Amino acid sequence: MKPFNTLLVALSVAILASCGSAKVDYGYEHRCIGTGKQGLQIVEVFSYGKTVEQAIDASKRNAVHAVLFKGLNCPSGSQPALAGAADAEKHKAYFDEFFSSGKYLQFVTLSGDGSIDPSKRMKTDKGYKVGVDVAIRYNALREKLEADGIIRKMNTGF
Repeated sequence: MKPFNTLLVALSVAILASCGSAKVDYGYEHRCIGTGKQGLQIVEVFSYGKTVEQAIDASKRNAVHAVLFKGLNCPSGSQPALAGAADAEKHKAYFDEFFSSGKYLQFVTLSGDGSIDPSKRMKTDKGYKVGVDVAIRYNALREKLEADGIIRKMNTGF
């Protein structure tokens, strides 16, 4: 039993260390509102920030994060995550740079950050929780990841 406990502790430390290296908190809630024309996915994202502006900026990042790593349950059908956990770990440096440099913003075409519905803005003990509708250029994001060799092309088969 003791070797098992040692393994469990080592595994926990490794997981915490890998999570601790990311300075961005991806704590958010999301839901797909619908699919737009030309490969758009409309995502409602609730994010947290010390200010309303920080929460709005986080919502844009988190909408792209949801498309990449969590997938969407849309009214028109389920969209799996573009890059799974294995791709995220294998290409960690790519995704770290993708988010830290702001490259993800080229896939955010529209966001409802101009006027936040009062029912989607809540004051919390640590700041604000804000809900923003974000349109993601889903097809363009998939094509970029394919071109960069991060995910397999859809026409490559199994």
